[in-house]
Amino acid sequence: NYLPNVTFYSTLEEFEPSEMDDYRSYVSNDVTRTSPAGIVNADALPYDEKVAQRPYRGCCTRTDVPTLAEVEAADTTLERISCNITREEFFLKYEVPRKPVMLVGCDADWPARTEWTYDTLAPRFYNESKWRARLGGKTEDYEKIEWGVLANAMAENKPFYVFDQLEHEEGKKLEADYVDPLPMQGGNLYQEMNDRDIYWAGPLRWFCVGKFGSGTKSHIDPFSSDAWNSLIRGHKWWIIYPEGVTDRDTFCEGACSSEDPLTRQWYGSV
Repeated sequence: NYLPNVTFYSTLEEFEPSEMDDYRSYVSNDVTRTSPAGIVNADALPYDEKVAQRPYRGCCTRTDVPTLAEVEAADTTLERISCNITREEFFLKYEVPRKPVMLVGCDADWPARTEWTYDTLAPRFYNESKWRARLGGKTEDYEKIEWGVLANAMAENKPFYVFDQLEHEEGKKLEADYVDPLPMQGGNLYQEMNDRDIYWAGPLRWFCVGKFGSGTKSHIDPFSSDAWNSLIRGHKWWIIYPEGVTDRDTFCEGACSSEDPLTRQWYGSV
């Protein structure tokens, strides 16, 4: 109840609901506001099943990042298994039923474990090379930023976030620092398409590095992809919704959120 001390009164004789209508979302689908005294005319504000099936929207107002204690309290402990599982077993148990899982130990021998630090990354690339990134922590719009600028942000502990495909010459250097996990080997449909000169949308190998609080809002990966991700350093909080929930179902409610909520506000409010 967002306004616990407010009593709602209505003189509406009729009401035409629309998908984005806040009045319907906050009143007609909240039985605590339409009963027990009939304060709101429920006949004028019809119940809408579509909205009732969208329970994940919330007010995105919190600006601080959730603490690790809060994240751990919300953790439902996604299944964790050894990376030594065979390709066939992984395919049958997890890919076919589309079941998310944490693979442990895949990066045990990766050079990335020592090479992907601020100290080693900063001097590794040409300062003039451009990367898809953002700076400052106040905007989530990406632009092409020179590596020298990003390296300075690393050194000066300023907010930044790189999220770029490994398709330019500098980015491709990072491919020497890791290998596909054993359960994934032989299952890269997109690589097969590229090998046959059926260009898809780049190599679909992404490199992410940033300061505390970086991340992305809820989304559905493009092209029906089944992605694998590896965390080399820091902490990454995954929020996985049930099958059938769209990214639109998880958007911040406009009526009680800031005008353009940042990712950290979304994470802090879910």
